[in-house]
Amino acid sequence: MEELEELREQRLTELSKQKAQQKKLEQKQLEAEQQLEAAVKPLLSIEARERLNNVRLVNKELYLSVLQTVLLLRQKRQFDGILSGNEIKMLLEKFAEQKRETKITRK
Repeated sequence: MEELEELREQRLTELSKQKAQQKKLEQKQLEAEQQLEAAVKPLLSIEARERLNNVRLVNKELYLSVLQTVLLLRQKRQFDGILSGNEIKMLLEKFAEQKRETKITRK
């Protein structure tokens, strides 16, 4: 009976450690996302930000990919000024095309 109790306690300890690690990871991801958003925010028009916020609600991975791409394009000096809603829309369409292309398979 004592062995069973010890095993339970060990398992609970392991689970609490895993939960703590998961929480730390989530916190780091949230901080990285916030830093990315802060870096990209001045590069977008109000309309572009609204469009991306809508995308974020539906597909967070796509949202983060677009933010990273916008930042990368700016660092490579591919654009100056502020991106409009239409420019973000075109960027989103390019991502959608790439995703469709990768899903095509032959049988």
